[in-house]
Amino acid sequence: MNNEINLRSKMGKQATDKITGFSGTITAVCMYVTGCDQYSITAKAKDNFTPCQSGWYDVNRIEIHEDQPKLVIENENTKGAMTPPPSY
Repeated sequence: MNNEINLRSKMGKQATDKITGFSGTITAVCMYVTGCDQYSITAKAKDNFTPCQSGWYDVNRIEIHEDQPKLVIENENTKGAMTPPPSY
């Protein structure tokens, strides 16, 4: 349970994958019974017409930018859809 709380507390933070350099906002968390936990990182949109890029990365590959503000979205009444978690 503590691991789940810790993982969820990073939602909305800026992060970078240490291997690829892909950067963006942590928008989702995926936890597997095998212990492989992943964050979905979503990059900023290039313009209003291009879909945002996102990807799932193991948490041990991620550098979280604690010095940057956390994104908070008030969506209590309007919960939106996200990209589904990876299926292996």
